[in-house]
Amino acid sequence: MTISGDIAVCQLTEEESKRFRDGTIVLEAKGLDQYGNTIFWDQYPVDIAFRNDRAIMLTQEEDDGE
Repeated sequence: MTISGDIAVCQLTEEESKRFRDGTIVLEAKGLDQYGNTIFWDQYPVDIAFRNDRAIMLTQEEDDGE
């Protein structure tokens, strides 16, 4: 994982990314506090769509304000 400013990037191998199926998944953001305890930040619903070239596109769903 790399962090730049407020953006964290987690790279997946091709084999790991192939495990995703079309549809919506939920990414969970978690971290560690100063004592090593896991803390939960948020969940992010993401739509996964495969193009004809089998590349994966991720798009975060819009928040409808509810």
